Amino acid sequence: MTLSVSVIIPVHNGAVFLPDAIQSVRAQNYSPIEIIVVDDGSTDATADVASSLGDDVHLIRQPKRGVSAARNVGFAAASGDLIAFLDADDLLTPGTIAAEVGCFESNPDIDMVGGYMQLIPLLGADGAAVHAPTMIRNIPQLTVQMGCALFRSALVERVGGFDETLSYAEDVDWHLRAEESGIRRAILHRVTLLYR
Repeated sequence: MTLSVSVIIPVHNGAVFLPDAIQSVRAQNYSPIEIIVVDDGSTDATADVASSLGDDVHLIRQPKRGVSAARNVGFAAASGDLIAFLDADDLLTPGTIAAEVGCFESNPDIDMVGGYMQLIPLLGADGAAVHAPTMIRNIPQLTVQMGCALFRSALVERVGGFDETLSYAEDVDWHLRAEESGIRRAILHRVTLLYR
């Protein structure tokens, strides 16, 4: 049986980046993929851009409630066996979803497959230092950033939604609750996400 994938993209005022994020999903060599964009009260052209990107993009609009609420709304609308949470300014690397699904198929007991994140500046990749001389862009990092991984829908149901009272580190909170639930994971030793 082919596992279906839902990619949930929360966005607030991300019209400039959203087409690239969606293109990175469409460029995956995998099917079926459902694309759900949750516009979290944008005041720019985000909704118009999302609506113009094709019939395969399911747009949900809501008043501004934050990224946690947007992810929760997207998950409630998702039909996939596997769930990806991709921020609107980030990009999946080519072949990521196929590689992650392959890992699920080879390991039916795992709940999550993740990879490495690679930092890029807003307009592309370079080798400039970030914040401190020891932090260099483009060095792959293993993180709790949601876009690096694919999750079984059943795991997201078990752990519960994102805490809508948190204004930051909601991904850390979710991963800690996943740990407490006894998550079983596999790590791919490859970059799966380009993170702006």
